[in-house]
Amino acid sequence: MTPQELHMAIARDRVYPLSFNELNDFNTQKEKIKKTLYGLLGMPQKTTNPKPVIEFEKTDHEDYDEIRFHVESEPGFFVPAHLILPKERGVKLPTVICLQGHSSGMHRSLGRVKYTNDVEGDVGDRAFALQAVRRGYACVIMEQRGFGELKGIEQDGGTNCLHMSLQAIMLGRTLIGERCFDVSRLIDALEYFEEVDLNRLGIMGNSGGGTTSFYAACVDPRI
Repeated sequence: MTPQELHMAIARDRVYPLSFNELNDFNTQKEKIKKTLYGLLGMPQKTTNPKPVIEFEKTDHEDYDEIRFHVESEPGFFVPAHLILPKERGVKLPTVICLQGHSSGMHRSLGRVKYTNDVEGDVGDRAFALQAVRRGYACVIMEQRGFGELKGIEQDGGTNCLHMSLQAIMLGRTLIGERCFDVSRLIDALEYFEEVDLNRLGIMGNSGGGTTSFYAACVDPRI
């Protein structure tokens, strides 16, 4: 038996204490699972003012307006984001948070070129924020830790998750937990934008962005 086969045998035969049981109360099980998930993710506490700081506004795009802003997620740590709004819009818009995966950064959600290896346009459906805004959604494009402007160690595009994830683990955190925390802080900041309808809030992403989307929806009931 190989080590991998041993692990598969253990997984197959083990009875997991948090497995869902149809005979037990759903909400009781749900709260127990959520509490455990929060602990495993190692998410920090909210201690900063989530009011967004506007960097610039642009209205010269053909089919959307753009607001660039940042929010202080943790003391001294700022997460950049873009809010794009359809030119023709109502007072409150259904809103979707767009998260890039393992790419050169959030600018890919806008179909923009920033680094040497970037390809212009919607390659591989990475410019999904543009697709959504053209369908009438307000879209929020957030930079994730380890990508783009938050990649840490300077490099020309690419990602830098490994060092951050190992550092987070040594601090009793996880990188995915920190990314989910940034999403939650972003939602706090969205309360300041009158165009955003937080009662109709979704999240989507590809690859690593999809992973964050899944976990963020589990830990923040506003999504």
